[in-house]
Amino acid sequence: MAESHAKRSGPLPKNVFICKAIKLPPGTKSRGKLPRGEELFLEPSYLKWWLLGGIGLTVALAAGILIGRFLLP
Repeated sequence: MAESHAKRSGPLPKNVFICKAIKLPPGTKSRGKLPRGEELFLEPSYLKWWLLGGIGLTVALAAGILIGRFLLP
């Protein structure tokens, strides 16, 4: 099947991979992970880090105001 793609002339369409499978010796486990489902299309979300940083800043600011108002004369 790889030979039929290799004989075509012109540029290959996107997302066409021609590769050779490596045979594993008997009794060994493959450590490779293939993407399953929609995990391939998910991008890393940085929103939670922005929210955690904003919440931390708000808590620190509120603690500073409370300490400055009630604990310092």
